[in-house]
Amino acid sequence: MDESNRVCPESTIESANVKNYVLKADTKQSDSNKNLRCESTIESANRRNFVKRATIVTALAGVGSTILSKNIVPGSSASSYSRVTGTCSKENGIAVCGSASGCSGIGVEGTATGVCGRGVAGYANLSSGTGVQGNSTCGTGVGGISTCGTGVNGHSCSGVGVSGSSISYTGIGVSGSSSFGPGVQGTSCCGPGVKGVSGGPCSIPVVAQGIPAQTAPLQEWQNSSGAPLSVVNKGYLGIGTASPSTSLAVCGSLSARTVITTKNYKMGVTDFAVLASGTINVTLPPASTAKGMIVFVKNVSTSTVTVEAFSGTVNKKTETDTIENASSKTLKKQYDSLQLISNGAEEWFVLGNSICSKFTS
Repeated sequence: MDESNRVCPESTIESANVKNYVLKADTKQSDSNKNLRCESTIESANRRNFVKRATIVTALAGVGSTILSKNIVPGSSASSYSRVTGTCSKENGIAVCGSASGCSGIGVEGTATGVCGRGVAGYANLSSGTGVQGNSTCGTGVGGISTCGTGVNGHSCSGVGVSGSSISYTGIGVSGSSSFGPGVQGTSCCGPGVKGVSGGPCSIPVVAQGIPAQTAPLQEWQNSSGAPLSVVNKGYLGIGTASPSTSLAVCGSLSARTVITTKNYKMGVTDFAVLASGTINVTLPPASTAKGMIVFVKNVSTSTVTVEAFSGTVNKKTETDTIENASSKTLKKQYDSLQLISNGAEEWFVLGNSICSKFTS
């Protein structure tokens, strides 16, 4: 017999054992796959039932809304992936929408415990799109709470990072509060970091409100290193100083509007000084509209300059002002000057004057 056709009985037995092992393994794996598919089918059915129940509730309450503080769309994420994600390519569509009708209800809430996590993040690719939008008839449209980071953060390459509007007389477009650090912070590469726009004659675009025990400045203008350039602290305005001790503290030079004229000139409430040349008249602003205003008039020519008090109509009322019981004062010589202050009641008082102030050796 040909040796090549001979089969060892032991090899035959071993081959049979291998076949039985493979058969058992296939049977066990097949049963496992069947169980897995069964579990997957049950899980899918549960999900379909959940979605069905959520759809029914949604039809009654609105997509993603809250009823009795119960979450309709639950989910958790321990990784870097999103917990709830919505995508919409329609022009006026909404990817994720939440509404709450209760006084303390929350339409959409996101909590991030990670260092770089974001509770709620919204992105808009178009200049007219909105990443995150919150609407409220009496409460807060978008609210952000943070123990150490940023409550609400908005970033835009060409549009607006954070935008808030209110149609109520007592409503607030954007509100920020902080126990330590900035309440509202805006960063911009080109346009305004924080911008307040008035929507009516009674609105206040930007408000900084302190507390009774306020010690830190309500507002600061800082340079790139964070050093204060100007501050508002306890009702005091400091320019070039971080610790003003008077209503206005200026650490630096000061300039005011100065008019140089060779013709008759009527001063306005924005004028500080007039340098007059020639035989002309300089008329003061109405004293009733400029209480406490200080003006300065100087004759810089060899002609006569007359400083007149206002006489005319103010707010539909006739007003005749005086300069210490006189209708006018005359600066006859070159370099004569007059400094006046208004009492707010149709009269100007002389604070100081100089006559013939040419220097002599």
